[in-house]
Amino acid sequence: MESVRILDLKRVLFYYFLSWRISLLCIFICVALAIGLVYLRPAKSQAVDESVVEQEEPSPAEKRAQFVAENAEAKVWAAEIAKLEGEKALLESELANSLFLQIDPECRINKYFDLRFSYFMVDFEDEAEKTRIDQILCLMYLKQLSGDRYMKHLATTGLLKFKQAALVDLVDVSVNQDGYIEFMVTGPEEVVIDQLIDSTKEYLQLVIRPEIDLLATHFLTISVPREEVVKEPSVVPLKKRIENDILIKNTRIDEINHLIDTAFEESLNREEIESPNSDASAEPSRKSSLMKGIVFGVLLGLFISAFVTVVQYRRNIMRIDVTAITREYNISYLGVVPYYSQIARSRNKRFGNSIDRFFIKLFGMAYDPDNAASLADYVVQLLRGIVDARIENGENAQPTFNILVPNVIGDVSVGGIVTYIRRAFEKDSGKKISLQEGGSFECDPNTIEAAHKCSGLLLLSKSSDKITSMDCSIRRSADLSKEILGVIEMDERW
Repeated sequence: MESVRILDLKRVLFYYFLSWRISLLCIFICVALAIGLVYLRPAKSQAVDESVVEQEEPSPAEKRAQFVAENAEAKVWAAEIAKLEGEKALLESELANSLFLQIDPECRINKYFDLRFSYFMVDFEDEAEKTRIDQILCLMYLKQLSGDRYMKHLATTGLLKFKQAALVDLVDVSVNQDGYIEFMVTGPEEVVIDQLIDSTKEYLQLVIRPEIDLLATHFLTISVPREEVVKEPSVVPLKKRIENDILIKNTRIDEINHLIDTAFEESLNREEIESPNSDASAEPSRKSSLMKGIVFGVLLGLFISAFVTVVQYRRNIMRIDVTAITREYNISYLGVVPYYSQIARSRNKRFGNSIDRFFIKLFGMAYDPDNAASLADYVVQLLRGIVDARIENGENAQPTFNILVPNVIGDVSVGGIVTYIRRAFEKDSGKKISLQEGGSFECDPNTIEAAHKCSGLLLLSKSSDKITSMDCSIRRSADLSKEILGVIEMDERW
């Protein structure tokens, strides 16, 4: 079936205004929610320039940071604070990581060992020449030991790992005039000292000696470490000096921060004096937001109510194009007959019935019994003419011309129209025409049986009916070889 539904704008407006109760409810709910959101949201001060979008009030910390970034004197103070904090961080790192400062000043352990040289297949003229060669080797070894590579080796070799800068004060290397090197190693614990000694011996044997003597003409003799326990009074003053420096820098940082805070508070006080009272400006802003919220709530309520109305009365608004269906199947179109809506019967007792009647009269949707009777009589005359033509042509051999009207059982509104037409036929004593009410062709077997026995079908089309219902009635008439005498379009009235 190529028929479509037609959008009736008049009925769209009618059903929308008739649903004024739903509209008021939706508007009330939306406005209440909008007002609640306005009062739950914190008020914003009114902007001086209305073209600029209002922004949230920054926090005090953000205001202070902005003041420091914009004020010239505050910038100088901030730079000084950054410098002091950097120096303080270095002192704190030294205090926390320096192994020398962790030494017990009452019990410092020092371990000494010597590095001497011996030669393979080398003949010296005298002892003085050997001493000179030893001194030259000492200088070469001392040069290798004075580089960063030696300290890096000590920091990364062994089970304990250290920072390279923390080991500088723990190892002392000196050259004796007799031609050998003296090592003095100290530390906060003896296990640290032993690891530094072992790492130093490994560095001498495996790194320095192969680099200096490629032909392996000399050998290293390292003495057994000698231990010495002494007092170290210099640790305590050094630690106190660093702590005092940190305290001085903290004090200076606090003083500068106090200066910045004082300048920041003075700036805020000047802004409060120059700008209007924030409380006074917040009230108009809240009133403006309240009005915007009310307007938005009303519009949203109208939109939601229109959506609900369209969903509720979608079939009444989009009515079936009955004339197109009759032209497509070559069926007689008998006209329009108004009927009193079943919904209207239940709405008469509701609150605001007078408003409903106003809208019904405004859109011309009131039910007029006289007009309905006149149009029904017109349909009766058409049916009489059609039936007479069938009888004269000999298409009906039965004494009574039975007409089946499907989709009527259970529908009180349409049933009244069928009853009126039946009574009109009964008044005509010369012709025996009978109207029989039936159910749906889609699922009612009794209707199928009645259609098999009838002489013809009369179809009624309501705007709220499904298109498939009309299509099914037409197809069943073809299946049962029953002629459709015509189609009556039912117009819902209130």
